[in-house]
Amino acid sequence: MFDTSPSKGRYLFPIANATECLRQLKYDKQRGRAFLQELPKYLQFHSTLDLLRDTPESPRETSDWHNRPSVDILGELESMQDEDFTDQWQFDRRVYSVIRHARDSHLELSLCSMDIFRFHVMSNGLVSVSDNGTSLPEVYFVDDIEALEEGQTQISPIARINGEDVRIFLERLDSPVPVRQDPDAHYNSLFFSFASEAASWPLKGQLVHLGRFEFGAESLHFEFHNGSTTALPIVASVISPGQFLVDGLDSQTLYRNKCLPDDPSPIPDPPQEPEVDRIEQEALSPIDGHPEPSFLDNNDQPISYNLDHDTVILHIPVFSHIFIDPSYRTADAMADYVNIISLALDEGRTKLIIDITGNTGGDAMRAYYLFKLLFPDKVPYTACRVRRSKALDMITYAGQLGNKSEFDHASLLQYLNYPHLATPDLEEGFADIGAFLGGENAPFSSPYSPFSYSSPAYNGPHRDKVLQLQEIIGRLHGVTPFDPANILIVGDGNCDSACAKFVDLMVNVAGVKSLVFGGAPHREPMQIIGGTRGGKLMKFPWIELDVSISLSLLGAARGPSDVQESRDNLPVPLDRLPLKLGNGVSCINLENVYHRVDEEVPLQFKYQPADCRLFFTAENILDPATRWTAAKNARWGDGSCVAGTPNFTLPQPSTTLLSNRHHPSTRSKDTRPAAAGLQSRRAGIRRGTNRTDYEHMPNDTRTVLDSVQGHPQRTDSGQGPEVRKNGPGVVSTWVWVVLAVTGAFLLVTMSAMRIAKVLNGGDAW
Repeated sequence: MFDTSPSKGRYLFPIANATECLRQLKYDKQRGRAFLQELPKYLQFHSTLDLLRDTPESPRETSDWHNRPSVDILGELESMQDEDFTDQWQFDRRVYSVIRHARDSHLELSLCSMDIFRFHVMSNGLVSVSDNGTSLPEVYFVDDIEALEEGQTQISPIARINGEDVRIFLERLDSPVPVRQDPDAHYNSLFFSFASEAASWPLKGQLVHLGRFEFGAESLHFEFHNGSTTALPIVASVISPGQFLVDGLDSQTLYRNKCLPDDPSPIPDPPQEPEVDRIEQEALSPIDGHPEPSFLDNNDQPISYNLDHDTVILHIPVFSHIFIDPSYRTADAMADYVNIISLALDEGRTKLIIDITGNTGGDAMRAYYLFKLLFPDKVPYTACRVRRSKALDMITYAGQLGNKSEFDHASLLQYLNYPHLATPDLEEGFADIGAFLGGENAPFSSPYSPFSYSSPAYNGPHRDKVLQLQEIIGRLHGVTPFDPANILIVGDGNCDSACAKFVDLMVNVAGVKSLVFGGAPHREPMQIIGGTRGGKLMKFPWIELDVSISLSLLGAARGPSDVQESRDNLPVPLDRLPLKLGNGVSCINLENVYHRVDEEVPLQFKYQPADCRLFFTAENILDPATRWTAAKNARWGDGSCVAGTPNFTLPQPSTTLLSNRHHPSTRSKDTRPAAAGLQSRRAGIRRGTNRTDYEHMPNDTRTVLDSVQGHPQRTDSGQGPEVRKNGPGVVSTWVWVVLAVTGAFLLVTMSAMRIAKVLNGGDAW
């Protein structure tokens, strides 16, 4: 029975119908073997392949909860070539299970049979709730927590799911995409969350939005502690209903349409950006569940909130607005950040809480320049290395044969363009290709800075953008706006990529403290960076384009035999793969990222707990702003962290290996953090600069505008823009007036004292 209600915009039907359809997709062993031979040519660029096979070990014992088994991805795929599979869906699930063992959201593969249906649990979601933020949480249906918050005693937590202890079931659940490397972050991603929904994650949690995965069951059966039970059906929906009709389409036609390549063209067309996979991004509104913001960008997306008279919240659910407004660029975001910080200082706020809950990354430049805005005197020492292979060496060499026009649409060629790269300390460049690649048999390149564009000598393809961003953050005149002791980073462990870079710089370079919410019900520390800590994500279509450009450049510079060797090692065009890829994202992680103290073991294989951990209360879930109050109280008030966690006593930076999960408890208290609700002190919601007008103003007009920090603000009365005229630096005029009056008063007082002393026969001083 199908539900084709137009209001829902999707076809819903029992999961059994979908799985029966998928099992009818025949498996072609010869085609599958050929696919497994070509796929590694794309995967060879993934930076951690060798380390995943031989995972660095810790000298200390680890808990099973945090252990990560080694996996030989290329070896596993090779061993599958001679296996027999009953259908294409079984083959695809096996391939993807190998990829998922990396637990890296920068390593993704969209396979044809897994791009037909999505699976959903018919529920509003579950939540993990602690009584007071420090006691161990229990799992409830989200529909029950309002009644729980009101004190209704008949509400019961969930004890078992499908006959298994609820915690064990959820910890072992292998459904979310992208996968989280940290199990506590994975656990958080399963639940309902207004805060994560603001970051375009599923409001109901990934237990409900199963995506391309299913349990092997048609429903979930829940047993409560009070003995009652209930069951929820699992349904399927068609990912792209317009591509085919659900009824009447035979399996052979479906297999041909979804899995077999089209007739390959002699010359591949430039790759189109694949349709963004928004399985988990069916958001209602990023403002849902949050209080009234103090600053909005031009898309009415909240950026900051005033918690009280002393503290401003900088809310960064993502370092990119691609899902909301692609025209909202990093320069626009930085201008808004400058405004927010200036306003906070004008209003006398001394504390900053940065909320990165659910932040899965974005533009690394935005993360870097926000760090430089907050700490202009700090050097962002971070090192990157790429995995060496014949293919990577060829593309690196080809990059030296090209010109700017070839780089305009290239990715690998830009990131491997060593003349524009700097050493991690940003002091030197690389003299030649050998110095960059690190020697003939080196497994990885030499370390280089992912922030090479911040080197004074940088003259690369991003120079114009860099100069613009440097000008914007320069509006704070090099002032460090907040003491690092007065900054706190708050999150839920779902922090990836650019977010990980930002938090790493803030914590390990600037010494800022962090607090993480949630996780599984145990009294161990938890990481605030629970996602990938890799560098540049590289999508398959980007690699395909770079290979095409490289072959063209190499063909003009080398003989036919060299070009043939290149073809043997480089990936074939995507439309020539023996099996189509799906419409979702397929990508690899290009760069390993390292700390100054260890350029051998990348951050992806290290573990660093947050400085404090709290569990979610029902109030925190229903009103995300209460998390900020609880976090502030734990950091600067009389609140405490979960017993057995660091409680803001960790040294910085951490160099503990990933498998070293046990940190000694330094403080054990079990008092409730005061979550007294949001104390708002709002003087109207400000909005960001009109980007288009600003960017096209003459330079002298922009100078005048900048001199008054002139970003138009909206007043409460709605009577048009109010320009806040600030004086030198970021200190407002009234502050200078107070300082001047105080100085004059002291001068007069001291003069009077001097005169009195002289009249009494003493020396002038």
